[in-house]
Amino acid sequence: MANILPPQIDPATLKSFAVVVGTEVAFAMKYPQEAENAIAALSSNPQIVEVPENLKSQVASGWTFDGENFIPPVE
Repeated sequence: MANILPPQIDPATLKSFAVVVGTEVAFAMKYPQEAENAIAALSSNPQIVEVPENLKSQVASGWTFDGENFIPPVE
């Protein structure tokens, strides 16, 4: 696999996460330490939910999920 990191990111400083389904690692990902929000979220044992096609360009940080529906933030 080719190194696709920008030259200013030291691979030794990356935080690694594995997505585990059952007991099998489905895929692994790495984030630079500067990606604090992503690292905090991934470190909290998140639930991963597919976003419906009609909302895929809208759902972002600040939205909530009630177990069935994505709900936009109230402004």
